[in-house]
Amino acid sequence: PAYIEETVILNYKDTLPKQRVQYLVTLRSFFKTWYSLGYYGVDEKVISLFNVMKLKVKEAGDAVKNENPEQGPLTDPEHYTFNRAIRNAYEFNKINLYEFSLALLVSFTGRRPAQITSLKFKDIVRELTINGKVEYYMNFPRIKQGLEFRKSFRKLILSEYIFNIVQEQAVCSVNLVEEKIGR
Repeated sequence: PAYIEETVILNYKDTLPKQRVQYLVTLRSFFKTWYSLGYYGVDEKVISLFNVMKLKVKEAGDAVKNENPEQGPLTDPEHYTFNRAIRNAYEFNKINLYEFSLALLVSFTGRRPAQITSLKFKDIVRELTINGKVEYYMNFPRIKQGLEFRKSFRKLILSEYIFNIVQEQAVCSVNLVEEKIGR
């Protein structure tokens, strides 16, 4: 339609199957922004309707719980193949060290982008244990607890292989900054 009114939204909602209500959630955000910018095409009553409308969306984690092959997690063979492809891309210079280390961190740790981008050099730790064994780990900032930035961390053990790649990338980053500032 050329103009979005309440009836258009209600008719569209009635045509959607339950598993597609997410489409209306996306449209709600779009139409609210469109209206707030003052563009023609969305009636004020539509915004009021969206404000009172309860839209049930899929719960987070459903794809994992239902073992959905399209949207759920990778199987072990898929994960292995993915990681092998990442390594091959790095070895054949299709991706650089920064992209390689980022991909491995996401793949092996499952951390959120905000956690990975919040890492500092000091969060990459090699430590000698009481038993004389070398332990490799990273202190990942916790982000969903509502605490201040980098106030709480979770220690995650890494393999020596992942540690060495992340350490190498961190050293390259430090060298790049030192080179740019001349120190």
